[in-house]
Amino acid sequence: MTDRQFSVFTGLALAGALLSLVLLAARFASAISISEPLQLQTSGDEFSSHFAIWRHIQGLPVYTDRFSPPFSFSIYNWLFYDSYGRLTAAVLGVLSLGEPWIPTIGRLISLAAMVVGMVAAHLAFVRAAAAMNQKSQLLCLAFAVLVMAGPLVGFWNVTVRSDLWARTFEAVAVAAFLAEYPRRRWAAVLWAVPFAYFAWAFKQGNVFAAGAIGLFLLVRRDWKSLAMLAILLPALWGATLFFGEPQYVYNVLLRDVPYLGGAGHMFRNLVNFGVKTGPMLFLLAGVLVVVLVDRKRRAALWRRDAFVLGVAGSLCAAVLTLPASSYRGGAENYYFTLSFFMALAAVASLPVMLATNDTARSRVLTAGSAGWATLIVAIGLVLAGTVGVVDVRPQHVANMQKKRCLDGLPRPLFVDSPLLSLPWMTPGNEPWVISYVYEDDRRAGHAFKEGGVGGLIAKGRFNVMALQKSGRGSPAAFDGASLSDYRLVDDAEAARRGCPDFYLFFKKS
Repeated sequence: MTDRQFSVFTGLALAGALLSLVLLAARFASAISISEPLQLQTSGDEFSSHFAIWRHIQGLPVYTDRFSPPFSFSIYNWLFYDSYGRLTAAVLGVLSLGEPWIPTIGRLISLAAMVVGMVAAHLAFVRAAAAMNQKSQLLCLAFAVLVMAGPLVGFWNVTVRSDLWARTFEAVAVAAFLAEYPRRRWAAVLWAVPFAYFAWAFKQGNVFAAGAIGLFLLVRRDWKSLAMLAILLPALWGATLFFGEPQYVYNVLLRDVPYLGGAGHMFRNLVNFGVKTGPMLFLLAGVLVVVLVDRKRRAALWRRDAFVLGVAGSLCAAVLTLPASSYRGGAENYYFTLSFFMALAAVASLPVMLATNDTARSRVLTAGSAGWATLIVAIGLVLAGTVGVVDVRPQHVANMQKKRCLDGLPRPLFVDSPLLSLPWMTPGNEPWVISYVYEDDRRAGHAFKEGGVGGLIAKGRFNVMALQKSGRGSPAAFDGASLSDYRLVDDAEAARRGCPDFYLFFKKS
């Protein structure tokens, strides 16, 4: 191996990181505007977060019964809604903005999680790699950019979901732990615990940093530190649930939520994960090949705390996220923290892998360079418009056209779109931001108060039903309820009303 090979590896890493930021900037420009509040979707069920934040601002309960009208469902942990709600309310008040700006403000709060996470990841990687010169620090920065702003995260960095700050707080917990361990072992745990709790308090499934640190301390047989972690963090979790309101506990524990998914969905998510994390996968594959035959390097890696912690975190995250990603609503967001721990292990392995100028070193660098090259190609295809999505602005144009239609319709109104049912999209109407598991609950036989939406239709609750056209023709029923008591507006009248995208049903009486 020559210095030239390491320079190629570093150059490809920096190029991949730069392209990641270019792609993120393009997506940011399409999803966020400071001149108008954009109404669009950047991740699945994002509108439920908007609605819950709106309820927090209004002083209404965030955690409600999904089996009671309006059948909405807030599933994330308390700190997500509380922090976004307070910050959004403050910005709305200071700038005298209206409710339509809630999504934009929330997306900017999420983007801030990326910035903080990138700083935390860079600090953790610099310590893990013992990076002293400029090139090695730039390499650590490239991996930090990839983990926090790369294509795996994509539009999630500008979405209003709990995953972003949960991932960031887990990275902060690990960075704080590495900064103190093993010099001040108890201090390392005491610094990590609150940040690990914050991650859980944003999204209750984010316990990967806690699991990683716990497994690491177990491997190192640091019993006192492990006991401290095992007492403090579960105590915080338990106290939160013990003092929480019953509906909060019911929602965050996902009680009675039907499971629908399968191996096919998990495989699709795994493929997407592999395509978007080539730099870590290729580099770690090269490391694995080396350590299988090189006992000295294997022993040297075992002595590196950051590498062991990265492997421990990867194992914990994989065990929990692989089954979870098989759920029908799961996506790449399940792998955010896993990618961080894989990058930590990859970066921590470099001082050992590159210490000796031999064939093994050359193979690791070749594998790492190939990984970054695959990422560059993948991002290039997205930027070229061959695959993926860069621009979501057309959603806003279409949604505002639909809003103009809905604004002219009598209330009470039901529209079969949670996004269009948000309070500022159909003002003067009950916000029917239906739970994302509503159909699953129906199939599972769960009972809804007043018979669900179908029961309300049968009781004549709505003066107008606005059902989006799907290409299957006008429906004769909705949610099991007949629409025979409604008059279907013909296409000509719907067009005159500015509603070509809807089947409009007016109550006959």
